[in-house]
Amino acid sequence: MAAAAQDARAPSYILQLSMLKASSAPSLLLAALLLGTSVWEALGGSRLVGSADLQVGTTLFDALVDMVRRLVKDAVDSLKEAASGGDPSFSLTQLQSVLQDVRTLERGTGNRSHWSRVLARVPHAVAAARSVAPLLLDHWCCPVAQEVAQLEMAKAAARRSCAYLRCANLGGEGGPAAGEGVGSKRCSACRAVWYCGTACSHAGWRAGHRHVCAALGAERQERKARRRQQAAAATGGAGAEER
Repeated sequence: MAAAAQDARAPSYILQLSMLKASSAPSLLLAALLLGTSVWEALGGSRLVGSADLQVGTTLFDALVDMVRRLVKDAVDSLKEAASGGDPSFSLTQLQSVLQDVRTLERGTGNRSHWSRVLARVPHAVAAARSVAPLLLDHWCCPVAQEVAQLEMAKAAARRSCAYLRCANLGGEGGPAAGEGVGSKRCSACRAVWYCGTACSHAGWRAGHRHVCAALGAERQERKARRRQQAAAATGGAGAEER
């Protein structure tokens, strides 16, 4: 009876997995978390190995592998910049390793005649989804907090003579206090941060400045506008006193 109930539930899971193939990245993350805890068990797990319903199993497996492949690829693309910026909370090497495992999984499923071997690979796909899900959960659940932290770090770096945090030029001069021309160059876009040279400017851009450049520039313009308003108010007040 329990086996019959599980077989009856199988098409609904297959439909859900097929729909997930066109889902957005956060939905794929949710799917990975669900797959890691319930779907394999709900489908009967290894009991389905040797099932006569090859079409059902093939549809399930194709949807699952495609979902995991897209999940991991999105993770690699999304977190590559964080890894290049030196953020230790993301392991790009781990993600690329998982992606390679999924590609190997796909290459090994061309021959559908040995269905038991194909279905036996499903737990490996589930394991791949589970290994990458926590990293993406961190990355996707707190975008606002990450943006705020990134901007605060950039503002702190703007006080340095070189805003690139990995700069090895310990004797660098210039920066906000000295002005351009003492070996330091200002970002031409936001005009809020300084670099000791072109190499650090380009490296800083790739490491994350491009994500905060516009915000830093907007803050700089706001500060200038406030200073103008304060100066105008002070001038107006002085004129009124003279009259």
